[in-house]
Amino acid sequence: DRAGTSPVVVVNEAFVRKFLNSSNPLGQVVRMGIVGPNPGAAEVVGVAEDAVYSSLRQPAPPTVYFPLAQLQSVPPASLTLTVRSEAAPPLQMTRSVAAAIGTIDPEAALAFRPLTEQINASLAQERILALLSGFFGGFAVLLAGLGLFGVTAYSVSRRRREIGIRMALGAAPGTVIRLIVGRVCFVIAAGVAIGA
Repeated sequence: DRAGTSPVVVVNEAFVRKFLNSSNPLGQVVRMGIVGPNPGAAEVVGVAEDAVYSSLRQPAPPTVYFPLAQLQSVPPASLTLTVRSEAAPPLQMTRSVAAAIGTIDPEAALAFRPLTEQINASLAQERILALLSGFFGGFAVLLAGLGLFGVTAYSVSRRRREIGIRMALGAAPGTVIRLIVGRVCFVIAAGVAIGA
């Protein structure tokens, strides 16, 4: 995979499934045509797992990885380097990674972003949608509660004479409350059943 050697590539599993019919890709020759930075044929020397690139919502696209040393004819505008470290937190690794890259290219402009931050940024649309859904759901519950309160208050005011007669004939206050609350519970249960 050095400059001046025969072109090689690493492909991902989606590429193998789509273009190589899931057969053993190692040693096969793929022709890049004018799309790749190495026009012509390149030998497949490895298979990488599918990875998410631009969106978590889309399946991994067929991808070809070219060796950086063989890209001298078409220098990339930008590169993304993913570093995994189990020994140190990601932010502590930035100095050592920057120093290692600086020995190769001292003029390289570097920007470091933890993976969790990238995932949070890619999920911003879902978070906003969930926040708005929760807000409107809470607002709907508030409106339903106010409507139910208004209907119940109106119903009780219309039945004030009936409630007074029941109390005068000796009905216990608990029985009258159960009568009113039972009707409200029936209305709530019917609304929940229809809504569900």
